[in-house]
Amino acid sequence: NKYYTCTELANILNENYTNLNVTDWTVLNELNNLNYFSTVPKTIPLLTDQQKQHRVEFAMKYRRQNWNK
Repeated sequence: NKYYTCTELANILNENYTNLNVTDWTVLNELNNLNYFSTVPKTIPLLTDQQKQHRVEFAMKYRRQNWNK
């Protein structure tokens, strides 16, 4: 499951393989070695009603504009 945390993965490994003693940092380091990187999506604000209105006005004003110049 791609949504497991490193701690959850370490716990699963330790439960299923009793001869292992894996920490969450070990899992993180090994995932990084395999070029898997954890990221949190950047949160951005949604457009306000005023911004939406400005976009519509811009589109209506320049709807016949040739953008291939």
